[in-house]
Amino acid sequence: MQTAFIRFVTEDDRARGFAILAKRSRISSLPGQVYQVPIKDLQLLESENIYYRRATDHEVKTANDGVPSPSCWLFTSALQSEVQETAAV
Repeated sequence: MQTAFIRFVTEDDRARGFAILAKRSRISSLPGQVYQVPIKDLQLLESENIYYRRATDHEVKTANDGVPSPSCWLFTSALQSEVQETAAV
């Protein structure tokens, strides 16, 4: 499935567009209000007069840099468990 990274033009477009894509398609949120959507479903936004633009390469890189890797989540989870066990003793 080919996807595009987009940003909505206004806050109202963001709210409406997110709801439509969540109901009828797929949408992934990244930091900085960058969204990843299937290219074929951009027509849903256009048919509802919801304005968006393609995210720039810099915006996509910045958004991806802000998403921690799954290995980081495991480490954080293990560290929290260890701290909780130590606090309980």
